[in-house]
Amino acid sequence: MELLIGMLIGSPEELTDIFFNQLTLLLILSVLIEEILKLTFVYRSQLELKNYLQNETETIKIGREFFLNSFLVGIGFSCMESFFIFFSLSSVQEVFDLKLAILGIFLIHTFTSSLMGYLPIKFSSYKFYVVPPVLLIAMLIHLLYNSLIIYSVQPFFILAYLLVLALVFIAMALSLRIKTQK
Repeated sequence: MELLIGMLIGSPEELTDIFFNQLTLLLILSVLIEEILKLTFVYRSQLELKNYLQNETETIKIGREFFLNSFLVGIGFSCMESFFIFFSLSSVQEVFDLKLAILGIFLIHTFTSSLMGYLPIKFSSYKFYVVPPVLLIAMLIHLLYNSLIIYSVQPFFILAYLLVLALVFIAMALSLRIKTQK
């Protein structure tokens, strides 16, 4: 979302000032919009899956399908953001310089969207009151990552943050798998 807004503004200098020097209201709003869009895609596809699987009696299987679907939504978002990054670079060498950023984009988007699918599964609720806390948690995770990048934290800490997200993701996926084996 930040890159799309930056492309609309048109100037790389303005993009840098708005998004990469400090946390600004515009950055927070773009993360909010991005997470709302992601949540919309996740829940819209959950509704379609629920209709498709309405005759399915195994709720654990439905939960796994919902989780996988939300993961795929995250992959879609990370691919779109990577697409915008690749086309904004001036050389192929810059792509190799952005390995950590690409990994971060992939993990942030897949983790937050998977979380959006996992929490309602875990608490067996697809009611509206679940949406604000899920959205807030996803936003905080995304903003923390953006803060680490903006304030040039050592790559070790960024990798540690991403590793924690990856481990939590694995734990979420395994908890859905373990339920089916009981």
